[in-house]
Amino acid sequence: DNVIFRQEHGFDPMGLAKGQPPAVLAKYRDAELLHGRMGMLAVAGILLAEKFHPVFPSASGTALQQWDEVNRLVPAFKWFALGHVIVNEAFRTPKFDITHRADRLWEDEEPGNYGWDPLRITPKDPEQLLARNNQEVNNGRLAMVAALGMLAEEAKTGQPIADKLFPNIPTNIPSL
Repeated sequence: DNVIFRQEHGFDPMGLAKGQPPAVLAKYRDAELLHGRMGMLAVAGILLAEKFHPVFPSASGTALQQWDEVNRLVPAFKWFALGHVIVNEAFRTPKFDITHRADRLWEDEEPGNYGWDPLRITPKDPEQLLARNNQEVNNGRLAMVAALGMLAEEAKTGQPIADKLFPNIPTNIPSL
């Protein structure tokens, strides 16, 4: 529970949620959960890829330098990555089809529930699920800002952020 965001109606400095029906707020929450998850994966991915990259061992340096090196080695990689994003968005599009659904989730849809929980860690109790989602929203907000900050720091200094945070861990740890 984060004291900074604990306000009567949540954290909404621009007033976007003011006067919105619950179904629209559920859509906002769903989008924030999804993008927060992407932010958390981005932070983990940046840190891990800068220290361990067995598929492209010559791709070292900052996250952006690694991206450039991978695209130099495999020019079709950026198109594969773009295709991957398009396919994932195509699967999500029905959930956000404004023509048929207006600007809201269906009544029976839960924000952030995409039906994928391979580790079965999603709480079944509604109160625990709400608490977990609130934690996810707060951690996701922090992660989105952190990922942007990490990339900005790397662009400014030209040094991998993982080397600054974990100087004693060697780069490109050999695979097992």
